[in-house]
This record gives sequence, structure tokens and C-alpha cells, in this order.
Amino acid sequence: MKQSIKLHSQCAGFFKLEAVKRDGTRRLLAEFENLITDFGLDLMGTSNSWLRYCHVGSGSDAPNANDTTMASLVATTNTKQSSTGGNQSSAPYYRFMRNIYRFGEGVAAGNLAEVGVGINSSGNADYAFSRALILDGNGDPTTITILSDETLDVTYEFRMYPPTVDTTGQIELRGTTHDYTARAANVDSGSSAFGWTMGEDGLRAIEYTNGGRFQCLESGASLAAITGRPSANSSTSGNSASTSSYVNGTYERSATITWGIDTANFPSGIGGFLVQLGWGAYQFVVSPDIDKTDSDELTIEFSHSWGRKT
Repeated sequence: MKQSIKLHSQCAGFFKLEAVKRDGTRRLLAEFENLITDFGLDLMGTSNSWLRYCHVGSGSDAPNANDTTMASLVATTNTKQSSTGGNQSSAPYYRFMRNIYRFGEGVAAGNLAEVGVGINSSGNADYAFSRALILDGNGDPTTITILSDETLDVTYEFRMYPPTVDTTGQIELRGTTHDYTARAANVDSGSSAFGWTMGEDGLRAIEYTNGGRFQCLESGASLAAITGRPSANSSTSGNSASTSSYVNGTYERSATITWGIDTANFPSGIGGFLVQLGWGAYQFVVSPDIDKTDSDELTIEFSHSWGRKT
């Protein structure tokens, strides 16, 4: 029987805009948080490239979750001056990807009122992962002016926040109800093998579904702090993974993992799991232990959802 365990993480993004002269002199124009669109949340379910392009425009329409484009596009760039990823090592924990996009001298010249990131605006009816009005220091919409001899640098920092409280639930196997407790793992690590990670252009929510990133833990496993992982013996070899198709508007994808008859047959039973789903790692303990022998297959569905930070 396939049983399902549900996980959830949240995300947010932040802009900084600067005008740059030929001599390197910088002019800070604005800093503010952005709106990640519904289209952007959908992109996270299927694409690794939702942070590839930056867009600026002159439209003044208020940002809306249903936005898919800029209100009045002026320029688009995929030139990046730098891309820096990292993990906040103390609370509030998050994984960040910080891209600095550059619009060449004169490319974005004129009056600008909106900014966004996403996919290529050329040939795509929908392209805005995020969209925001440019805001002044009081948080009010404003217009900035880029001169013909200035370049425009747009810094976009995307953050993925792991859950900081445990999730509990139940799965039923062969008539036995097993309580589980789930917790984020290694939240201050950028490893793609049981850590919180992301590429410079983004990452699919269901990435890394090979067998090595789904481990059964031996009986006696206990949850570590969210900055750690369980130290119990584990088994990965022999498992297989399949993923669900993404349905727009759900902001959720699932990976179904099957441990075959030749794997995870601990003498004392299975006490938990350690998994990597897309950008995040999670640890689990179950009670009572799951009794599995070389006559059994174990199939678990891990459902991963995401949304805007609240």
C-alpha cells in the first residue's frame, strides 16, 4: 500500500536597484520585497530556470498574484554580474540565491516603475516569476530614472525558508498505524545530498529523486536539531523513485519511493527516513517501527508543497 507524508516550505524575494557610471560610481535607487506570482509558483514545480532573466518596465499597475508579465516592458537581460548562494546559519534559517543582473549602458535608460525576474520575455506570453513596483524608502511606489550613460544593476535575492516546527501524521501499513514526526534537516548546509540548496537559475521542487537521496533509518533513530540529521544506520540501495506530474495551481509535487525486497531489512525494523526533495532535506521518525523483511516491499509517497512566506 502506498502511504503519503506531506512536507511544506515557504519562499520570498527581495530587490535592490543601483545605477552605475562608467567610473564605477554607484547610485542606490531602491530596496524592497517583491511579489512572487502564481505563475512563478507554478514554474517552481516544473522548471530549473525561473531566475534566469530580469525585466524592468514603466507600468504602474499594482502587483497582483495573477500577473504573468510586466505591465509595460522596457528591457530584459540575462547578463549576471555574479550569482551567490548560501545558507543563513542562525534563525531565521533560509537558503538564499543572490543574482546581480546587469542592463548594459543605456539599455534601460529612461523612467522605470516596475521590476521582475523570470524566464525569457521573448516569445513567451507568460514570463514573470516575480513582479514588483519600485518603492521608495517609505514603501510607496516611485519612478526612477536611468541616464543614457548609466548601466542598471538589479540584485534579486530569493530565499527558501524551511519549516521550523515539526509536522505530525500517520501512515497505515498492513493494518498497523504508524505515527510519524517530520522535521527539516541540515538547514544551514548547502549540500544537495541532504541539505538546502539551489542553482543560480532556480531548482525544480521534485529534483534529486534518485535512490541515494531517500534513506530508511534503522530502529532507534531519533530526530536531530533542524541544523543536523539523524545518526542511525541507513539503507538506500535497491530503492526506486517515480514522480507525479505537476498540476498548475497546486504548488505541490510528489515522489513515490519503493524499497524492494533486498533493501532496508534491518533486524530491529525501520525507525525513520531521511530524504532530499528539491531544495530541501527532511528527517522523520516513526512509531512503532516498521517491520520489513526480504519478503516485503515498502512504498512511501513524499508530497512536497511550497508557497509564499507568511
